[in-house]
Amino acid sequence: MEERREFKRFHTTINAKYLVKDDSGRWNECSITNVSGGGVGVEMYESEKMSPGSILQFEAAVRAKEEPIDIVGTLMWIEELDGNPRFSLKGGIKFFSIEAEDKVTLLRYASEGLR
Repeated sequence: MEERREFKRFHTTINAKYLVKDDSGRWNECSITNVSGGGVGVEMYESEKMSPGSILQFEAAVRAKEEPIDIVGTLMWIEELDGNPRFSLKGGIKFFSIEAEDKVTLLRYASEGLR
């Protein structure tokens, strides 16, 4: 079965942090592994209160911008990640809220391979 995507995906590595909106409010490290016009792929630590449908807030650090990019998104899927010593889960986030300028910056950063 062929996978159909609405947006082109750009593979990248962007250091970020996240929190689950209904959780204790504790920020955790994560890595954004791909970016598209509709959302991001992430690798993160396990969180007991996180499941598909959870609302997550992210702050992504990119060199192209002095301040972190703020992203709010819905966790669409999540699964265990084997063989990664830093993170135990990977998941897909659909954008719920991101400034248009920040989305362009994030897409440009990922598509041009700016590290």
